[in-house]
Amino acid sequence: MFHDTTTSPMDDQPEPSHGAAASQRGPKPIRLHPVIAKIKNKETGLAAQLWEEVKAGHPNNPLKQISAFYSEFQIPAAIGRKRRASLQTHQDYQDRLSSFVRELRNLNMPVKNLDEMSKKQVRLVFLHLEKEGRSAAWMANVNTAVRRFGVWIGKPELCPPLGQIVSQPWSGKRRIAAQKDRTWSQEDVTSILEKVSEVCPMTALHLRLARLFGHRVQEFLMFRPVDAIQGESIHLVEGTKGGRTRIVPIETEEQRKWLDVAVQIAAENPKGRLMAQDGFTLVQARNHFYYVLRRCGITKNDIDMTAHGLRHSYACDLYEAFTGAKAPIQGGPQVDAELDNRARVEIARRLGHGRKSVTTAYLGSHAALKKYARENLQRIEHQVTNDEALQTLIRAAGLDSLCLVGAVARGDTLGSNEHAMVAYAAKAQAGETQQQADIRAAGQAMAICAQLSQTLGRRIGLESLSVIPRSEDFFELT
Repeated sequence: MFHDTTTSPMDDQPEPSHGAAASQRGPKPIRLHPVIAKIKNKETGLAAQLWEEVKAGHPNNPLKQISAFYSEFQIPAAIGRKRRASLQTHQDYQDRLSSFVRELRNLNMPVKNLDEMSKKQVRLVFLHLEKEGRSAAWMANVNTAVRRFGVWIGKPELCPPLGQIVSQPWSGKRRIAAQKDRTWSQEDVTSILEKVSEVCPMTALHLRLARLFGHRVQEFLMFRPVDAIQGESIHLVEGTKGGRTRIVPIETEEQRKWLDVAVQIAAENPKGRLMAQDGFTLVQARNHFYYVLRRCGITKNDIDMTAHGLRHSYACDLYEAFTGAKAPIQGGPQVDAELDNRARVEIARRLGHGRKSVTTAYLGSHAALKKYARENLQRIEHQVTNDEALQTLIRAAGLDSLCLVGAVARGDTLGSNEHAMVAYAAKAQAGETQQQADIRAAGQAMAICAQLSQTLGRRIGLESLSVIPRSEDFFELT
């Protein structure tokens, strides 16, 4: 089994007290992240008066209260310059708080008014979501919506940060650094663009621009080539995050070739944009783009690839050009720290981010990959050890060995449509060969495999350990 001796997130918790002096000191207070503390201090009670009006107008109807509240309240941006959050952010906050209220009802803890929610109820909901295996990123988003709502209406202690209310440290840790290579290979680009071109040449052009310049979807849907091309670079403003201008150099003949094509096509559009149909609104253009991708089978569920992966490809190509090495997420070696830093600063600038640290979401980092591998194996060990049905099957089978094999045994993060593999070896009885023993125990091994698939939440294949090359990685489960 995997046993980690490095510092874990739980090491930050107060240690047990001993003696009178310790009891007088009491437990060590939990410090909030500086951003969370700043928001709490700045925004507490910001919408208290509005909330009272909303509650009076929609008594005993929490979902209508949410809708009415967000139709009036202007969410302040949590970080960056002082500004109002986007309409999409307003909708996201409303949807997440509504889903939380529904979870309360599903758990037989309904509330008539939102301010009647208690800290205990909040904790129980998140423990339930954790048990269901919801992702840390999803739970963190819901946690933020509930916590900031409590702050705004004058109940800042209503919802603690996620890491303080889940039972296992990894459950509440959002992973920012890339865990899996999301880039498109040149073969993928060629074959997929050919398929997309047959359905919609404009969408194929959008994908080419994303590959060549790292465009976000909204950026290329609002792209006006004539305005954007300035000398030897393109200046993106429309569709960028926060309206921040993003300057991307034009450095290759392929970039120039497809920009020329874009200029010619955009000239036929009344607004100079690259739209599949004249008169499309941004929403219609976005819907059309994703419709084409779904029709061509380019989705995360179908082939574990998305359009955003082209932006990852752009970033990883830049890293290799600047450092001479593949990005960490692509298996590249560690490079000189100063060179790595310079590359990441420039890549962040070209991607339109203000912080170098964001590049780890595209490039990964060696430290993060090792950490994630350790946490993945810790999670597997915890799930297997605490599944009584699985443990009962394993004990009854009396196997010599049961282990995960390959990438998952290294702690790698697998894609949603990737299989894991488990291998087993039965205890040979008198006069039996190993092959005969494995055949005899095959039924029990299949039952274990089925339960393990349910426990880990993914499809798992089964094989006899005797046929697995010893060069593979193994993670023992028994």
